[in-house]
Amino acid sequence: MTNTEAEPKGERRRLAAILVADVVGYSSLMERDEDGTLRRIGMWRDEVMAPLVARHHGRVVKTMGDGALVEFASAVDATRAALDWQSAAVNSAGLQFRIGLNVGDVIVEDEDVFGTGVNVAARLEEAADPGGICISADMLGHIRGRVEIEATDLGAMQLKNIGAPVQVFAIARRSSVTGQDALSAMQLRPPRPPLDLPPHPVLTVLPFLSMTRVADQDYFADGLSEDLITALSYLRGLTVLSRTSSFAFRDRSVTATEVANRLGAGYVLEGSVRSSGDRLRVTAQLIDGVTGAHVWAERYDRLLSDVFAIQDEIAQAIVLAMQVQLSDGELAHSPGGTGKYEAWAAFHQGVIAHLTYTAEDNLRARRLYARAAVLDPEFVDARVFGAWTHWQHARSGFSKDRAADFAECRSVVKELRNSGVDTANLRHLDAVTWLMEGDYDTAISTAQAAVRAGKSRLFGNTPAAIVFIYCGRYDAAIDVLRETIRSVPATPNDTIYNLAMVSSLTGAHERAIALAEEYKRRVQGDLYGWTTLAFACGAAGVTDRARETMLEFRELYPDYRLSDFAAHEPFRDPRTLDSILAVMRAAGLPD
Repeated sequence: MTNTEAEPKGERRRLAAILVADVVGYSSLMERDEDGTLRRIGMWRDEVMAPLVARHHGRVVKTMGDGALVEFASAVDATRAALDWQSAAVNSAGLQFRIGLNVGDVIVEDEDVFGTGVNVAARLEEAADPGGICISADMLGHIRGRVEIEATDLGAMQLKNIGAPVQVFAIARRSSVTGQDALSAMQLRPPRPPLDLPPHPVLTVLPFLSMTRVADQDYFADGLSEDLITALSYLRGLTVLSRTSSFAFRDRSVTATEVANRLGAGYVLEGSVRSSGDRLRVTAQLIDGVTGAHVWAERYDRLLSDVFAIQDEIAQAIVLAMQVQLSDGELAHSPGGTGKYEAWAAFHQGVIAHLTYTAEDNLRARRLYARAAVLDPEFVDARVFGAWTHWQHARSGFSKDRAADFAECRSVVKELRNSGVDTANLRHLDAVTWLMEGDYDTAISTAQAAVRAGKSRLFGNTPAAIVFIYCGRYDAAIDVLRETIRSVPATPNDTIYNLAMVSSLTGAHERAIALAEEYKRRVQGDLYGWTTLAFACGAAGVTDRARETMLEFRELYPDYRLSDFAAHEPFRDPRTLDSILAVMRAAGLPD
């Protein structure tokens, strides 16, 4: 309905804030993968959008294929929902949205809403950039000074089917320091313009696509991609970007040249995997990140048992295509690995579960690691990461018997060390185990040795940083975290969490808030997202925001208490923990 049409007789009217959202590039996504796109949008609606709208006291009026219409009684609630919506979208479902917000008179009929107030919101959505939010001047008047935003005046626009021009503003969450700015301020990565390449060629390996639509089979393609990253990183004269950077582009409609530009890579390796029975087909292609031209492409039809030979073949072909020599003429293999396909497959299923940060998936990862260790008793990493799940279960508050879980970690570490195993993965686990046992001096020396030995396969040097933070060695923690992500364009989630904590503890409050917000946006539902943000805000004196965050947290975790938090925070100096608990108590977390 346009603003010039007659309103229906006997209608009900009310003032409402209207949010209209639409998926960017929906047609292209459907053309590429119709089933996958519909599945991701469905998961978004059920698992993210619905609880997000409810949390901000809104009502989903209707969904329209690739979009949604949501009504709020409060302009402030609508704006906060829109900001959280855009923060959660890419991290939760690999989707981008445009959002329009307007406040105005609406017509209500059978729980649907109509009228100019809705039409303006829909047109504002069309005016927004991908990932952006556009609002009307009326909406801005309702929220100014009440929501922390930055508004950019886009001028008066003549919107389709709207009579008078509408003053339009693009808004974003206001923070004098963003999560990325905070990282840059710590000089974690020297700034580098896109494609300003270092002396060695830079390669990024995108997640290989699984063309076999069988439940739980994506792990195979992921595992192949991860092992190629590890294998190629051993090549002399070639810089290979980490899994964290390349996997950020999973399920996103971007070209190889766009990925290369975003990551500062000169070359992109992409491919697909298709399995049928005991047969495997892998296609791979190497693309010039500047021109988009194919440098090399190949197809491999093999038995599943030949998967490791395929990795070597792909790596060798890339070396020849890029005129880079192997370090010793053969592909080096990571210490602690396996040469048995079945064990490798079980291990990578475990990795996928391990990185979801939930109690259920942590136990599932443990079972899969155990299976990998049975299939190959010499597979050290399977033993080490199986022990890591015990540590994580106890550390995250999932465990019913924390002492038993920590004892299992110590038992595995001791057995492997006594048998002569000495890998970076094992040293990092050893360090955090000593920390949780309260042997701080040994934890520190072991963490230092772990850093010298190299990064953990899953966690980088973050475990050592955890030890340094809890032992009060804040400068050492910051140095380790800097080194961990200096060559990683997309910062790991656990690194952001630890940077937020050490920033709060060292008085860098603005940076801490920005980093805590970033972590909370990335790891949806993790209880540490709320507690870290509440602590950062409370320590900075932003008490209203701290209480608001804690209120949201308690709605999801009503039984969580200060005693639960304290039980999992092994600070060497009890005064540090006392000060944190005081901030959390003031924010509203009960004893």
